[in-house]
Amino acid sequence: MAFLEVAGLNVYYGDVQVIHGLSLTVEEGEIVTLVGSNGAGKTTTVNTLSGVLRPRSGTLRYRGGSLEGVPAHARVAQGLVQVPEGRLLFPQLTVRENLRLGSYCRAVRAQCEQTLETVYSLFPHLLERSDQAAGTLSGGEQQMVAIGRGLMAHPRLLILD
Repeated sequence: MAFLEVAGLNVYYGDVQVIHGLSLTVEEGEIVTLVGSNGAGKTTTVNTLSGVLRPRSGTLRYRGGSLEGVPAHARVAQGLVQVPEGRLLFPQLTVRENLRLGSYCRAVRAQCEQTLETVYSLFPHLLERSDQAAGTLSGGEQQMVAIGRGLMAHPRLLILD
């Protein structure tokens, strides 16, 4: 049983097909990269795996279970977490507040402060900036916050777009 299995995935925007029969397998602990030119469907694939988009056909299985009909927030609760393209931070909130938003699932909320310490140990520069508005950070610093926010959800599968 694969950790993540995608078989025959077809995704459309209206009548325009963007993903044509995509199949891939990701084993636990494995790092997989999708490479392609602009418009090749990488973000569409990520958004479909995350539950933001629904495929027209094909199967998505995660940790042995079907993802059909599973909404995005429930996928996060199952440990399938996306760090979106463009960071999508809340610019007026502080670094700490943006990070804490990653712990909104009930299952990880109680461990928020401990996880926050772990994220700060991975990105010590963020600790120095914890009370600074995220919108005032450099692009690289904002990317650290976005990744840290994803880690706050205790992902089993972290998808970086």
